[in-house]
Amino acid sequence: MQEEFNLFPNGQALEALCAWSDNLKSFQQRIGKYFARSEAKGAAFDYIQALLCPVEPKNGWQMAEQVGYANPYRLQHLLGRAIWDEEQVCAEVRDYVVEHLDDGTGILAVDETSFLKRGEESVGVGRQYCGLTGQIENCQVGVFLAYISSKGQSLLDRRLYLPKSWTTLSKRRKKAHIPSKVRFATKTGLAKGMLQSAINAGIQPTWFVADEVYSRDAS
Repeated sequence: MQEEFNLFPNGQALEALCAWSDNLKSFQQRIGKYFARSEAKGAAFDYIQALLCPVEPKNGWQMAEQVGYANPYRLQHLLGRAIWDEEQVCAEVRDYVVEHLDDGTGILAVDETSFLKRGEESVGVGRQYCGLTGQIENCQVGVFLAYISSKGQSLLDRRLYLPKSWTTLSKRRKKAHIPSKVRFATKTGLAKGMLQSAINAGIQPTWFVADEVYSRDAS
């Protein structure tokens, strides 16, 4: 006998779905004010919805299709050219995460991940150690800060590592639109900056943990 499958949630499932929808709308309202145009704000909300969907892989085309777009151009415009305050959005995400996950014994953790690349145009790309393969590869490296508690875990902050070849060549900086205030920093330096920002925002972690590689930098 074939098992029946109810496509229409009811009872507790429906209540949970409604609560999830309300929480998502509330979070969207918090970050909506940081987008210069309504089109970018709408694309950002759709992008968040696509990120939360189970579709894989989460590339531009797959995510665009998930939210009903004919192509990924709106999402690409949002990420590459639209005007919005990403630092303020990041701060709102950080505050939102701590509000919901803080149990009094939270931990801050830092680690890096690599993004394999084929070309040379992506900001920060270069032949460097890639944690994904354990070898020297053409890749970007990002350093990330996460908050962990008994209630769950989430990323709080991020920094893109820029090798000296990206911070010392003015033409390359200009072409990639790297802000003049951005200077070379070690990965440990990036981690320290994120930790300090979190502490300045009022986060009081019980512990701070990181990969052993970060203990070797004396800067």
